[in-house]
Amino acid sequence: CSTCATTDHGRVGHEFISLSDAGSHQVAKLQHIVENTRQRLIDLKHSQKLIDRSYTLLQTQYNKAQHDINETFNFYRQLIDERKTDLIKELDNTFGEKQNVLTNQIQKIDEAVERANL
Repeated sequence: CSTCATTDHGRVGHEFISLSDAGSHQVAKLQHIVENTRQRLIDLKHSQKLIDRSYTLLQTQYNKAQHDINETFNFYRQLIDERKTDLIKELDNTFGEKQNVLTNQIQKIDEAVERANL
């Protein structure tokens, strides 16, 4: 009651306000907290959207980089395979030519040996 508040608490140096004033003050504080919470929720939702977009962009960039690596690898593999084929053909040609030279030399030696044995 206001009599007790002024007589008992007033002498000791306590501050006091009426219950209706305290209630409206607490309601105002709660409204302020609720409004701050709503604004914070809006900010968090905005941040979540930014993070989602960043994640999607990161995933897209990752997929593109992976695709580019595979394409580059396949390109160079094809070049290497073509070069390998060319080198094997060149080796086969050189081998065939040298084999022919050696075969001709063996034939000439065989002919010379046959003439010498007559």
